[in-house]
Amino acid sequence: MKRRRDINLLVVAPGLTSSGGIAFGERLVSELEVQLGREVGRAETPRLGRLQLDRHSAGATHVLFLGSRAIEVAGARTVLWPLNVAPFDARTVHAPSSSVQNRARHRLLLHRLRRSVGCVDGLVFGSHYARSLYLARFADAATMPYRVIRGGARSLEVADGTEGRRDGGLILCVSHLYPYKGILELVEAVAIVDAELPPAVTVRIAGADRDRRYAAAVRKRIMDRGLDHRIEVRAATGPELQSLYAEAEVAVFMSTCENAGSFALYDGLHAGCPTICSDRSSMPEMVEGAVRLVNPFEPHAVGSAIVGLLRDPSERQVLAARAQAWSAKVPSWGDRAAELIEFFEELDA
Repeated sequence: MKRRRDINLLVVAPGLTSSGGIAFGERLVSELEVQLGREVGRAETPRLGRLQLDRHSAGATHVLFLGSRAIEVAGARTVLWPLNVAPFDARTVHAPSSSVQNRARHRLLLHRLRRSVGCVDGLVFGSHYARSLYLARFADAATMPYRVIRGGARSLEVADGTEGRRDGGLILCVSHLYPYKGILELVEAVAIVDAELPPAVTVRIAGADRDRRYAAAVRKRIMDRGLDHRIEVRAATGPELQSLYAEAEVAVFMSTCENAGSFALYDGLHAGCPTICSDRSSMPEMVEGAVRLVNPFEPHAVGSAIVGLLRDPSERQVLAARAQAWSAKVPSWGDRAAELIEFFEELDA
């Protein structure tokens, strides 16, 4: 088995990706450098055109591809760590509120993933849920060495706000506006229970308009339901998110399609937020009972869960304690980097 100091690693990641994808790559590479005791090479996958690594891969013994694109690298052991499962979800791909461009993007991602899986030596997944999708769809993946490296580490240095939360305050949903994030369903849930909510309660949807057609549909739904006094949709900076997580009485995460949970979900749990979470895709696996799970496609159930949690301080305390317990035991970035290196060593052996 090769020793760790013999690993000369190159990490290839998308130059243009989500804020979560950027944070993932930066945190992982930083810890890989600590574990290996040397600098890790970096290269970006171009948005258009062929992926070529001749200039970057000289001397690389191992290459990690993050995202959807990978190629063969002569003389190097290669691993693909895909970060997207949306192309596998028919409801997401064909959502009426999704743009034509977004649908085309999902078709392209699926094609790229098929090619990439076929040209690497191993696969890494952030959840067993993601692994099952890839193994079921791609024949090459079914017989390939793989490792599930679970996540949960924070992307923000959020403080535990358990002691300082105030009653009758903020319902927080941190999510960019994509069709699979469940924002329309959340708006409908709030509309159903609006009369039951105290006047002081506000709902903050903190995220950017990543799909303009979907974002427009969300804002129209808010106006049509007469909820502009209750719901605010606006992007938030890192410092703003830190404050929002610390102040939120309840966090809500309604996404229906996630590779391995979400930083938006994890950061809230690290901050001790009592959380209502979608019971779809990878979420139940990743949060391990630290949240109250609901069907995101049943707005009456979502609204009832929100009202019930706001009215029950003891239940909020229970969920806050579960969030703290979950936060204390999830793998760190260092743990994940060490496990990735072990997987490379297994491939070498």
